Amino acid sequence: MNVPEIAIAPDARLVGSKAANELLRAARETPSRGDRLHVAFSGGSTARYLLAALEDKSNAGNVPWERLDIYWSDERCVPVESADSNHGAALRQLLDRLPLAPEHLHKPPVEAGAPKTIAASYEATLRLVTGTSAPAIPRFDIVYLGLGLDAHIASLFPGSKALENKDRLVLHTRAPVQPIERISFSPAVLLAANRVVLLACGQEKAAVVKEVLESPPDPSRLPAQLLLSARGRVLWFLDTAAASLLSPRSAPLSTW
Repeated sequence: MNVPEIAIAPDARLVGSKAANELLRAARETPSRGDRLHVAFSGGSTARYLLAALEDKSNAGNVPWERLDIYWSDERCVPVESADSNHGAALRQLLDRLPLAPEHLHKPPVEAGAPKTIAASYEATLRLVTGTSAPAIPRFDIVYLGLGLDAHIASLFPGSKALENKDRLVLHTRAPVQPIERISFSPAVLLAANRVVLLACGQEKAAVVKEVLESPPDPSRLPAQLLLSARGRVLWFLDTAAASLLSPRSAPLSTW
């Protein structure tokens, strides 16, 4: 069983900074002889703090954007102009201002039509760009995730059959709230990553953080517990409020 590494910061801004540092660490650990880093972002409120921290570090010249291939661990099946689009929100907050070559920014093709068509097309992109032939699973350098109040990660929701899928890379899923139609990395992709970085901030996340980290494993009810089977490191970055209900047995804990 994978033992999560948990770090607690005073506020969400510092959580974002800690998460951004993991990208810099991955860049240092990966040889720079033209090697690419495959990084997947997620949406949601916490992602804004990560993108803000990356902008600060980019302004300081610390982020090797030219080496990154950027993907999305999940997306809503809406136009990029929509306020609900993860990709669109990231473009408006940061990505449009970065020296990113278009061919290194891999957005889900939401314009492709039906959600299953979008998922199949995006899976083909993942295999092509990472150079991974079926049935092998690509190993992302970092996958960033948020945590839903129902313990969902990416767009893998409690009770979904997608939680049991071991064959596909990208899945069509349905959310219990609008926008309903989603695409998501499969559990197989999340569990194969070298690093999974999960961010949770705010008092409203405290109960679900405690339940995921301290309850007996039941990923069908608490999808974030899928990460107990991850191959790589699983890093939980929490602010003080989100960690406020954790008991000492949730170690290893660190504060910074």
